[in-house]
Amino acid sequence: MRPTAEQMDVPPDYPVPSQLLAWETVRARLVEAPVYWLASVRSDGRPHVVPRDGTWLDDALYYGGSPETVHARNVGSEAPVTMHIGDGADAVIVEGIARVEVPSVEQAVHLAELSSVKYPQYGTMDPAM
Repeated sequence: MRPTAEQMDVPPDYPVPSQLLAWETVRARLVEAPVYWLASVRSDGRPHVVPRDGTWLDDALYYGGSPETVHARNVGSEAPVTMHIGDGADAVIVEGIARVEVPSVEQAVHLAELSSVKYPQYGTMDPAM
């Protein structure tokens, strides 16, 4: 599915951006972002937001974590989510569906390599873990 850009719906007395960003510009910012804020919904309807390290690859955010975390439980059943990067004045907001995915060995190795470059403070990750 190709991402689509939409103008934000803002009240009439708010400033409206004069143009939408090109997807290539947005994609580059998503690739470089050090932190992704992921918003999901608990089974009882309460919202949950968490900062996550991750890798933007092939127009999707990949991140790991224990299946016992709140956000992992929230997205375990292909749930709608919102993710954003940036601050309040310069943000990129992405809406979509989250799902648990087990990458192929080749994709896991590639994701581990990208993660090691992006987050050297964590050391080299073994994709077989």
